[in-house]
Amino acid sequence: MMRLFERLSLLIYGLVTGTLMLSSLAFVLSAWINVGRTALDGGEVTQVLLRSIGLLVVALAVFDVAKFLWEEELVRDRELRSATEARRTLTKFLSILIIAISLEALVFIFDFGKDDVTTLVYPALLLAVTVLMLVGLAAHQRLMRVAEQMPPPADDTGDR
Repeated sequence: MMRLFERLSLLIYGLVTGTLMLSSLAFVLSAWINVGRTALDGGEVTQVLLRSIGLLVVALAVFDVAKFLWEEELVRDRELRSATEARRTLTKFLSILIIAISLEALVFIFDFGKDDVTTLVYPALLLAVTVLMLVGLAAHQRLMRVAEQMPPPADDTGDR
């Protein structure tokens, strides 16, 4: 029964990973098509380029998540056995998110900031969230390193 569950889990992770990779490719193709269509129609390419950068950032984030799932769940056939391994895995995943949110905030700043300064509230909040995520990741790193350096608890099955 457990072997069936493991195979089903691998199948689901594989399907989700493949779907995410295809979605990422669709975002990239959509960005290219939008820019190409606008350029051929003689339209304003700058705005479309900024929106396309947003799509590309999303595509990169989606692809990084797919790659992360591929590496952690499909290629590496093992559980997280140590605090160091768990810290590295979480750091990798959160780094992907932090980079994606930061890039998206910058694209919003360039896109919205040109027309109306009052529209910069959302991008500013995104940047603030990114900073908080970075601070949280740093605190997590610090606490995990301290935990990794602590000696394991003594086995109290001895004298009673």
